[in-house]
Amino acid sequence: MAKRIQEPSYRSGDVELVVTDNFIYEVTLYRIYKDRAECIDSQYYSTDKPIGKFKECKVDKKKGRDHVYMKSVTWVGAPMSYIESNGFKLVDKNEGKRKRKPSRKK
Repeated sequence: MAKRIQEPSYRSGDVELVVTDNFIYEVTLYRIYKDRAECIDSQYYSTDKPIGKFKECKVDKKKGRDHVYMKSVTWVGAPMSYIESNGFKLVDKNEGKRKRKPSRKK
């Protein structure tokens, strides 16, 4: 099995992005019941300019329904020029991982 190559990602606050040619967003629609949640659809969208302010999560509640719809927008990627100019820092995947101590054999 081939080894999976990890793309470098950049973080600023709670936003983590990968480098792409355009701005990429993932929009996911969920139907939430009292006992479960279902993912209805998920699509990626690409734009030349970043979307200004957007609600990350929007919930649609109506009386008489036994479920609620929720739409989630996730920012996935941005061009390198945008990442550099807005202070994003490269994420070290190994940071925070603890190394296992070797066990002693008795």
